Amino acid sequence: YLGYVHRYAYDDFYAPAYELAEKYAVPVVFHAGDASSDKAKLKYADPLTIDEVAVDHPKVSFVIAHIGYPWWQSAAEVAYKNKNVYLDGSGILAGDLRNISSFDAYRYMVEPLRWAFGYIEAPQRFLYGSDWPLVPMKGYIDIFQRAIPRKYWDDVFYLNAARLFKLENKKSAAP
Repeated sequence: YLGYVHRYAYDDFYAPAYELAEKYAVPVVFHAGDASSDKAKLKYADPLTIDEVAVDHPKVSFVIAHIGYPWWQSAAEVAYKNKNVYLDGSGILAGDLRNISSFDAYRYMVEPLRWAFGYIEAPQRFLYGSDWPLVPMKGYIDIFQRAIPRKYWDDVFYLNAARLFKLENKKSAAP
């Protein structure tokens, strides 16, 4: 929770966590981008700061949660450049997505997800996420289905996370 704890991703404070992540081959997930608290400091949550730790810790996998929204282009560049960085599309907007217009859903969610997915040129490093319970699953699944080509649904909705988090693989989990 970079913006909430007021530390950059490359702060030495996190070094022991990166060492443990490497030792046990587990990913590190960063909350990046917008924050829901007026006490958060957004400069710490800029996804560009994750580039530094990705370069310094090439054996550790990092996940940029929320595609760093509203800095999704920066987050996509960090993932494109660093093969150990993944993007999670959770929590771009909070609340019941049925209450926003189709135009706004497209502009604020479908378009950034689609753009980031295409930009990183690595479907295996893109993860579905809803940020449930802040966002109902159904609405978020619908948004992802509009943004991600159907042929990648199994990967994005389940297999990529199963591989990254070493979960039991199942044939398909696409909705």
